[in-house]
Amino acid sequence: MKDRKKNRKFRLLHYKPARIKYEKIASKDGLCIKIMGISAAYFRDLPEEYLNGFPNFGKLFFSDNDVIVWWEKDNGELDQEILEVGKVYTKERFEEVVKQMKIAGERLTEIVKRINEEARRKGWCGEGEVVI
Repeated sequence: MKDRKKNRKFRLLHYKPARIKYEKIASKDGLCIKIMGISAAYFRDLPEEYLNGFPNFGKLFFSDNDVIVWWEKDNGELDQEILEVGKVYTKERFEEVVKQMKIAGERLTEIVKRINEEARRKGWCGEGEVVI
């Protein structure tokens, strides 16, 4: 196995910020939020360390319009919400989900920083080739 450090350019792990577009509406349930659009990373593309802890969120491979958010409640039980384009949520539930997503985003940022720092420290860059 040969390693070549041609231009020593690092390819670092990076994710775009998740985004939720919504409309504020009044309904029979009171003040509500209707999801108009959503973007996030797919679960399959996220680090294992992130997925093994809570809170976390991501898209499933078969859906571009849904994001699943998982978190641990104060009593240790797991809670989840599936944010779906077109679906209406109470203001309180939406705010709780967004709060958990922000915490999850901070967790992911720290994990990515650790992974990228390790790559830099070990000089993990360049190209390789295996001849069999």
